[in-house]
Formats: sequence, structure tokens, C-alpha cells
Amino acid sequence: MLYLRDHDLAQVGGGILISPWVDMTGSLASWDDNKDFDYLAMDPADPLIPSRLFLGPAAYDALVASPYVSPALTASLESLPPLLIQSGGLETLRDEHTLLAQRCDRAGVDTTHQIFDDGVHVFQAIMKDTSAKVGLEAIGAWARSRSDGMRKLEGHPWDEVGRRLSEEWEKRKGLSPAKPKETVVRGQRPGRFVYEAVTKAAPPIRLREDAHEAAKKAVEANEKHEPRMGLTVVYRARRNEAFGGSSVLSRVWGRLHL
Repeated sequence: MLYLRDHDLAQVGGGILISPWVDMTGSLASWDDNKDFDYLAMDPADPLIPSRLFLGPAAYDALVASPYVSPALTASLESLPPLLIQSGGLETLRDEHTLLAQRCDRAGVDTTHQIFDDGVHVFQAIMKDTSAKVGLEAIGAWARSRSDGMRKLEGHPWDEVGRRLSEEWEKRKGLSPAKPKETVVRGQRPGRFVYEAVTKAAPPIRLREDAHEAAKKAVEANEKHEPRMGLTVVYRARRNEAFGGSSVLSRVWGRLHL
């Protein structure tokens, strides 16, 4: 989106950022705070981490803080389309999501920041029994709420992409065998947890001791401003009393999870 903006190309109607890696310098403290909870844990000095392999050893130092590599650190975030940034409260990338959200919001971008307290990196894909369903529903609600803005893309190249994808989708639906109608199972147990959305401040952004200079500059500038109230919504899990689960294992799982 930054590249499209900078090169006067047709912009997308919005961005749904699911656990995005937006600071490849690995400078923020959530890398340390959540390393024992998230499966995504890396040492920035390791020559085999994805960022070093992606950028290459010769260009790494010059490119790692580039706006197109680490957009959370870039000086200019104006004129971007509406953004939804979803983050897991237990993921190592959490702080850079918060930094990007706060800086985009201050730059005038229509920004929605959601933190799922019990989520790890890309929880929407792997935590199907807990926060994934709520996270995906929130994505759908956000996309529907921004549909008027998407219509402004009519006549742009992205609109043509959407038209072709829709045509292909309809064609494939016609070729697919009809699925048997699903039946509702009476007495089906509800989910273990329910999630309540609370408007509150995100966890504070802190730097690691060996933080990159570009990250230090971005965080220090960000600290001069109070985040807008309402920017961040935190989804908190609590045990669903309707779930039942009288076994000892169920009760232990609930306590450990919370």
C-alpha cells in the first residue's frame, strides 16, 4: 500500500492486516515478553531468520528499516486506505502492531486495532476452538462496515481484478458438486469461552536494549502523543458457563487458559 501510494498507482480499498510483520528489526520488547507463549520466536542476530534470508546478508543493514520492509518505523504513513490490524496478545509481534496502529491513526488513516488477549501469531488460522471464530467474524464486520469506500474503486484496475475473481468464483461454484444440507444437532455444546470486547489502551510499547536506531526514533516520537481513546479494542476470553464440562480436565484447562 505504501508502494502504491508512493508511485501514484491505483490504491486498494482497504487493508486487513492479520498479525503483520511490520518491524523486521525485531526491536520491541514483546519479542522477549511473549517468547515463551508464541511459536514465532527468533533471535535477530541469527543469520538464518527469515528477514535476513529475505533481504540477503549484503543488503540487510541498508534495507531492514526501509519503509517497504518495516512500515511501522517509516516517517510517512499518510494517505493510506482504511486499515484493520488484528493482533494476538501473546504474540511476539504485538508491540509493532500497536506502534503501526497508533502512528497510522495519528497520520489520519482510518485505523482499527484489535488485540485478542489469548491469541498467538495468526491465531485466526490455528485457534479454531477459541479466538479464531471471533477474530474472523470481526474481520467480516469490519469489511462490511467499509463497503461504501470499496465502491469508490469502480473503474480502477483493482475493480477489474475483483470482477474477474468474482466471475471465476461463480464459475467454480457451478462446477462443484452440491453439498448435502447441514443439519443442526440439538444439544450441541457451545464453545468453551466467550469473548467480550473492551475499549482500552494497548500494552505499552517498550524497546529492547539492542533496538535499531530507526525503531528508537519511531518509539520516542510516538511517546510524545497519547493514543486516541477507542483506537484499540481488546477481546478478553472468559469461561462460558453454558459450556458445561464437569470433568476435572475441563476445569483445569479453563483455569490454565485464563
